[in-house]
Amino acid sequence: MIRGRAADEGALAAAGRADPENVEPARVDSPAAGGACFALGSARNHAFTVIREVLARTRACVVLAAPGAGKTTRVPPALAGAGRVVVLQPRRVAARAIAARIAAEQGWALGREVGWHVRFDRRFSSETRVLLVTEGMLTRYLDDDPLLSDVSTVI
Repeated sequence: MIRGRAADEGALAAAGRADPENVEPARVDSPAAGGACFALGSARNHAFTVIREVLARTRACVVLAAPGAGKTTRVPPALAGAGRVVVLQPRRVAARAIAARIAAEQGWALGREVGWHVRFDRRFSSETRVLLVTEGMLTRYLDDDPLLSDVSTVI
């Protein structure tokens, strides 16, 4: 059940384009995911707080937002305070580029606070809080440690 008119994708499409600054936060219940869904809007800090609370309570959260709202580059650093965040990226180039973008936006050192691990290439340390990986590397991590003991969140 969707609450909030701006969360309706049809309304965003009818407007011609999705403007992330004008999207009102809306909460969407997602029984299939066992958690909740929250649309990022201009109140990003509030959205991050809600995401953290939902994850602490239900361990699952779906985030809806217009392109460019920060789902990939702003949500992982916001969750990094609780421990290492592993972000799944389907492409090697995307993983490296997004890691560089997060480092630049947060003022972090690439390879220290944020890094990547793709086949035949990696740049991270034991201090890395946000790690971008490809599907193959995540599968390898799961083979080595099925509980992902050193990871607090997988995105």
